[in-house]
Amino acid sequence: MGVRGSVVAGLALALLAVRADAQGAPPRLTARDAAAPQALSAGGLVGFEFASGTTGLGLRLDGELPIQAIGPQVNLSAVGSLGFTRFSDSTSTGIGDYSQSTHIFKLVPAARFTLPLAPAVAVYGDAGLGLYWARSSVDTPFGSSSDDGVGVTMRFAAGGHYDVNDNVRVGAELGWNPYFGDFSTDTFSVLGSVMVRL
Repeated sequence: MGVRGSVVAGLALALLAVRADAQGAPPRLTARDAAAPQALSAGGLVGFEFASGTTGLGLRLDGELPIQAIGPQVNLSAVGSLGFTRFSDSTSTGIGDYSQSTHIFKLVPAARFTLPLAPAVAVYGDAGLGLYWARSSVDTPFGSSSDDGVGVTMRFAAGGHYDVNDNVRVGAELGWNPYFGDFSTDTFSVLGSVMVRL
């Protein structure tokens, strides 16, 4: 009985030790939890772009991939953006109508720095450098003409977003977009966004 009692007591102590270790160990991450921080997000932005007295329609498709945390609160992501802007203006005179339009396509990769403010709210800043292709057209009563141009563009933007749920977020962004080359100007953009985690 003494030996059996000692064995039973030893097993009981071992079981209590294992249970204590299990309770004290941090929870094990699932595959979904581990992959969530690196999940790719994609979505669209729509709004306006302003340049030297004229206002254009701005559209953009974004893909965002988190890279790493670069501080206790700041996260770094890589963002790829495909944008389109259209400026147009028209005037009627006694001899006919005059109109002009500019269409700009942009491909801009950027670094995004995100700072969470609350569980569902965060602000971010973008710094990007890319290329654009622009086509300008002029129509007059005496004929039409068009011109193409390419060059370098940059994007410096600040925005914020709100997580509607685990997979969808909405936000807004203010941006400064300098263009260099054939279409040389600076524009400012105001865009609203919807992003979905894939």
